[in-house]
Amino acid sequence: MSTIWHKNDTGDKGHFFSFSREEKSVILYLRNFEKFESINLINELFKLEYLAGKNIESTNWKNDRFWLHVADRSKTASALCLVTSLTAKEGLRPSLCHDSVNRYDWREYLRETEDFDFMSSPVRDVTKKILSGFSSNEIKNLYTKASKAYAWVHENISYSLLPRATVENIKRVIASFPEGKRDPYTILKLSFPLLPSERIRETSVGIKFPSDRKDPLEQARYLTGKLKPFRHLFFYTWEGRKTRSAGKIIMDGMGKCDCISNVFVALCRSMGIPAMTVIGYMKDEGHHAWAAIYIPPYGWLEVDPTNERFLSQFDNDQYLYEFLRKEFKGEKYLLPLKTPINEEKLNACKRFYEYSQEHPFSSKLLFELER
Repeated sequence: MSTIWHKNDTGDKGHFFSFSREEKSVILYLRNFEKFESINLINELFKLEYLAGKNIESTNWKNDRFWLHVADRSKTASALCLVTSLTAKEGLRPSLCHDSVNRYDWREYLRETEDFDFMSSPVRDVTKKILSGFSSNEIKNLYTKASKAYAWVHENISYSLLPRATVENIKRVIASFPEGKRDPYTILKLSFPLLPSERIRETSVGIKFPSDRKDPLEQARYLTGKLKPFRHLFFYTWEGRKTRSAGKIIMDGMGKCDCISNVFVALCRSMGIPAMTVIGYMKDEGHHAWAAIYIPPYGWLEVDPTNERFLSQFDNDQYLYEFLRKEFKGEKYLLPLKTPINEEKLNACKRFYEYSQEHPFSSKLLFELER
C-alpha cells in the first residue's frame, strides 16, 4: 500500500512517499501549512492534478515544482491533489518492445552530461562490446539493449561506499600494520584524520576482520562495507568534478549507488535509450539512487542496478520519493485508491472536502470512492 514517511534523524529531514505496485492513483491531502508550499515529483514518473484548496490564492508550476500560495497568511491552508503513477508495473512483454523513440521529445534524457559521459573512451568501449553480440533483430529492441547493459554493470561494477582512491588509501594503511595488529579504530583514524575521534570510535565499534581475510585490499573493502550505517560521515569523499562520472566508475570498477546508476544510464543513452538517475530513499537502506528508462510501448520503467532489480523485479513498496520541501511543517495524508478513479468520484471527493468539516479521508468519503 502507498505510504507516507518522514525522516528526521542525523539532522537530515525529508518527506517521502512510496507508490505500491498494485495502485495507480492516490489522493494527497496537505493541511495546516503557511505562506506557501510546493510539491516536487518527477514529471516523467508521476502526474499531479490539483483538485481543490482552502485559503489558496493561486497555484503555478515553476522549476518542476507545483507551488501553492496561501491567500490569508495569518491563517493556515490546505489542499487536495490527485497523484497518478505513470510507470508500467505489470504485463511487460519483452518481445513487444521496440526502438521507435521520439528523440526530440526525450532529448533531455539522451544527451551527454558530466555524469553520463557516454562519449568517453571507457563508456564507448563497453557500448561497442555490448552491441557486438546483437543480432539484427535484437539491436532494434530497446528492452534487449537495456538488459545487456544491466547485465554488464552487474558483472563488472561492485558496490563501494567510498571511491576507489580512498579504498586504496585504507589498504595502504592496513598494510603498514602486521597481521594480528590491524585495529579498525586505528586504521580509520589514520585514514580519516579530519573526522572527530568519537565518531570514528562509534563507527568502529564491533568491527572485526574475518580470519579468512588476510589481504589488505580485501580487508579494506570489508571495512568499507561496515561503514554503510554511517554513510553520511563520508559523503565528502566524493567531492570534486567527475568523481561520479560513468567513465571513471567503469575504470575504477566500483562505486556507490548513484555511481552504479550513472554507468547504467550512460550505457543506455549511448544505445539510444532515454534514461535518468532517480534520487530517493530505500526502506531499511537509507538515501538511495536508482534508474528509470523509457521503453516503447510501455513508457518509463524503473531499474535498480545496485540491488539487482531489473524491471519486473523492481519492488515499488521499498522505494520512496521525496515530494515536499524539507521545511514543510504541516500535516500530510495519502488515500490509496483501490478502484479506478473517474470524474464522478473525483467530484464527490472535492465536494466532500469543500463542504464538510470532517477530515477528507473519513469513512463517508471512503464509502463514496470505493463503491
